[in-house]
This record gives sequence, structure tokens and C-alpha cells, in this order.
Amino acid sequence: MAIVNRAIDGDTLDVAIDGVRTPVGLLGAVAPPLNQPCGAEAAARLSELAPAAASISLAADPASTGLDPRRRVVLYYAFASDGTSIDEALVAEGLAHAANPSASNTETRTALEADAQANGRGCLWAS
Repeated sequence: MAIVNRAIDGDTLDVAIDGVRTPVGLLGAVAPPLNQPCGAEAAARLSELAPAAASISLAADPASTGLDPRRRVVLYYAFASDGTSIDEALVAEGLAHAANPSASNTETRTALEADAQANGRGCLWAS
């Protein structure tokens, strides 16, 4: 379990894990940077899915290195208190791309992204 301090951007959370402040990147989703189109929308939605002071679950993936490519943040799948996959929600809503093709459940996230794109969902795929 982790306690959310805040959303840093559309795919990164500042959380406390066992009382230690830790930046956590979403393993299954990558959102545009804040200064790019759709970045602010993704960050706002991440703040709704993982609001400050909320308790969320984090899950590692044995197929992942555990760190982002620049080795700045630890990567986890994140789940809201009701069990909703935060990674998958952002992808399904057209606010983030499916990420880490070598990680598990890639097919699910890829299908969610394809569906969002086909239906023009979210700021990534809106006409």
C-alpha cells in the first residue's frame, strides 16, 4: 500500500511507501509531458484516480527492470482502492499510451489503446 501525496504529471505519482516519500511511475501507461497537448488533461485525471491522501495499491512486474529509462522513478502498476487499474483507465480514456511492451498484460493495454483510438476517445485521439 502507498499513500498518495500528489500527481506529479500524467503518469507519475509522489507517494509515501512505508512512510518514505517515493516518486512512482506508472508501468503500464505513458502520458504526454505537462507542456505537451494532452499532458495537463492526463495529470488532472491521474489526480482524480489517485487523489491526495488516498491509499493505493502498487504491483511490480517481474518482467520489468523496475525503473524508468532514465532511472528516476520506480515503475509499478497502480490500483485505486476499489481495485481499478489506474494504468488501464488512463489508456482506455485516451489520455495515455500503453507502455512497456515487454511487461505482462501488454495485450490488454494495447487493446484498450486501440479501442480508444478507434472511437476517438480522450485528448490523444479526439479529432
